[in-house]
Amino acid sequence: MRPSSHMGGVAIIALALTLCVASVAQANSAFDPAEAVPAQVAGDVAPATALDSGCGSGNGCVWDTIDFSGSKVVFNTGDAGTLIALGSFDRSAKNNYGNRRMRFFAGNGDLLSCINAGGSDHNLYARTDFLTIGALDNNC
Repeated sequence: MRPSSHMGGVAIIALALTLCVASVAQANSAFDPAEAVPAQVAGDVAPATALDSGCGSGNGCVWDTIDFSGSKVVFNTGDAGTLIALGSFDRSAKNNYGNRRMRFFAGNGDLLSCINAGGSDHNLYARTDFLTIGALDNNC
């Protein structure tokens, strides 16, 4: 074993780790969770924002303002069973799943609202933080 080549490899690894840590720190400094699109969605769902009040069949939609206006995020059945942090998307919701409930919780775990399939809530509680989408044939 040649000591000089081993030391060079260690230096390269140390430099790479330093650059990775700096990159992550820079990315985190720009992150504002209040503006974030919910991140805990299933891999087959692309959270999409749109300036419209529609919500397609088989989906659940949540808006960042009351009365189904502003920007929205769309969830599908692939998101059922996960706890979704809503960020700023916490003011109105439509449930267009055929047979699943949408339950909304405060940060302390209090159940604030439950919307059955076909229902909506144009003015969710301002302290709504989390969403869960129920299993098949799961009502409030």
